[in-house]
Amino acid sequence: MRLRHASVLPEEISLCMGVQPTAVHAVDQPRRSPTGKDLGGTYAETYWTHKLPQRNDAELERAIASTHAWLVQRGSFLHRFSCSGGLIKYYLSVSCNNQLSVKLDSDLVRERAYLEVCLSIDVFCGQLNQHVYH
Repeated sequence: MRLRHASVLPEEISLCMGVQPTAVHAVDQPRRSPTGKDLGGTYAETYWTHKLPQRNDAELERAIASTHAWLVQRGSFLHRFSCSGGLIKYYLSVSCNNQLSVKLDSDLVRERAYLEVCLSIDVFCGQLNQHVYH
């Protein structure tokens, strides 16, 4: 899960999402490398990311629905965040043996559109013997 915004601070995002970020920087903070080296200038936007727990599950739809339910609980904040210029992306990586088929319920798609959460799915076939979601 990645959120970007030109003015919302990371503390507000963490409070509203109910989890702590795995990586974060705030708008107007000095730019730094992952090792802490000063890169000059300041960040133009807040960046907040949280890695959701990895799941080993036979049903991709169930994994998506579970995460979607978590997002809907935060719907008011996410909708305000997007409408005020924020960008929300939910990344899903899937590994499978052969073929992958996904059916997304129309209510789920409609609600995700209302929340303005971008869903990105990366599929890696033939690499593992099970589906792995995170």
